[in-house]
Amino acid sequence: MFSPEAQNQQIDSLREELDRLNAHFNATLKDAGILLDDLKNIDISTLPATVQAALSTAQAEAKRAGAARAAQNNTAQASTARPHGTARRGIVRM
Repeated sequence: MFSPEAQNQQIDSLREELDRLNAHFNATLKDAGILLDDLKNIDISTLPATVQAALSTAQAEAKRAGAARAAQNNTAQASTARPHGTARRGIVRM
């Protein structure tokens, strides 16, 4: 599939993108005056109904995207090779 160099380059690219997104997220939290611990301890039932609906929609979309990505990964890993010990068409074993 990919060479090790290409995989390492892609991993480095993804790591840089994750670092950039984390920095943006942290800056957004700081600007809003929210601590990360506050997000971990929030009671979802106290949120307004519109926020709860948006949160459940986002969670459902994330689950769908994750399932689609996992399904795509599973099909990409499936081997099209014949099982070991089976002959090719037209070949007779001696």
